[in-house]
Amino acid sequence: MIVSFVSNGAGVGKTMLASNAAGWFSRTRRVRLVDASEDQKCVRWAAYRERSPFDVCCWRNDQEKPDVLLRDAEFDLTIIDGPSVDRDRKTSVLRSSDVVVFILDTGRDNIGEAVLLLRAAAREASRTGYARIAFLASRTINGSRSGERVRQAALRLGFPMLLSELHIRPLYASAHAAGQTIFAHSGESEAAVEVARALIEIESMLIPQYRSLASLS
Repeated sequence: MIVSFVSNGAGVGKTMLASNAAGWFSRTRRVRLVDASEDQKCVRWAAYRERSPFDVCCWRNDQEKPDVLLRDAEFDLTIIDGPSVDRDRKTSVLRSSDVVVFILDTGRDNIGEAVLLLRAAAREASRTGYARIAFLASRTINGSRSGERVRQAALRLGFPMLLSELHIRPLYASAHAAGQTIFAHSGESEAAVEVARALIEIESMLIPQYRSLASLS
């Protein structure tokens, strides 16, 4: 099973969520975290850790055959921290995934652009390209309705939107700088509860109940 986190830009919490997902799921599964981002933040984050309960590796270039890296029988679950900008690599990641979480910056992103990218991936979907897809609102502000506006737009386009949202929280950056998951860094914080809620929803996507790339082609 391959779960990928993608976005249309940097700074939305994609790498933070991918690295925390690896830590979360490694409690009950053998997990590999693949860094397919342009800046390799997950690889650098892992370098701060003395030891890790999951494997971390890098998707080095677009010529590499992804199945060798992503569908290793040694692991039960592969988490991909996808690229923010590189459209070709992003499409490759989407086509390789079973579950896709598309993280949207509520103050900046156009959900229509995200849908166009998903449909482009669907047109060239490989035999593994039957991803279950959901959007996640990020960089929301407590008390604002920005997340709700994105949610309504997703519903109009026929895509599920996770109920969880990621707010702007300094704790995310400090945990990442320390090479820790948010649970190890500040396990009782609102930030940890927020990420846990999102990951519980994402775990429910591991069963076939979400719209797939195949249905878009």
